[in-house]
Amino acid sequence: MGEATDLIAHGFTRYRRDLLLASLILFFYQSSEVVMDSINFFGTTMHIKEPSRVTWALWIVWCYFFVRYYQYFHDTVDKGFSAAYKAKLGALVKLLAQERFKRDFVPDEEFAGKKLAFYFKNIEVASAYPNYHEIKLDVDWAYADKTDAAASGARGQIVNLSRLDLVIPRLKVILYVILSTRLVTEYLLPFAVAILPVVYQGWLWVAKIPSSSARG
Repeated sequence: MGEATDLIAHGFTRYRRDLLLASLILFFYQSSEVVMDSINFFGTTMHIKEPSRVTWALWIVWCYFFVRYYQYFHDTVDKGFSAAYKAKLGALVKLLAQERFKRDFVPDEEFAGKKLAFYFKNIEVASAYPNYHEIKLDVDWAYADKTDAAASGARGQIVNLSRLDLVIPRLKVILYVILSTRLVTEYLLPFAVAILPVVYQGWLWVAKIPSSSARG
């Protein structure tokens, strides 16, 4: 199992590099005025009578590397997106639950009008659903100025967060995964780069503009 995983990781890295190179070369050849009409092969110059065939050859290479990269992408079971998303969201909802508990807390008479300090312990996500999260926490509270020894606490307090409450944390998590982890650049960026020559070729057909090879 470990050897198979290593082979997949090695193949994934290799074909990601090859797809990026093939896509950039194809896009450059499409969008520039370069026309390849000859190839120097070990000192022997071979002339190309129809430069448009070069474009077809580049497309074939691109298709091969695209398919191979997708295959290794598909075979990479644990890409890390779900784990990174859940871990960051769990941390944010725990912070949000603490703020929500302090906001909604109604103190006993002995604490009325006093500034309280809260000490949260053993915070855990008891339930996580698309529509709401249920956070379970243990908390102690006391006078913030510590001029009095009076203190109290509770165990197993439940804070419910609705779908609306989770909108901002989820947006923050998405930005975190995109900007602060390597996952997007490692797994999705190659697809974005690979689509460049496809989009450009489509634009050439729609605008009826001959490509550089056709002009050759």
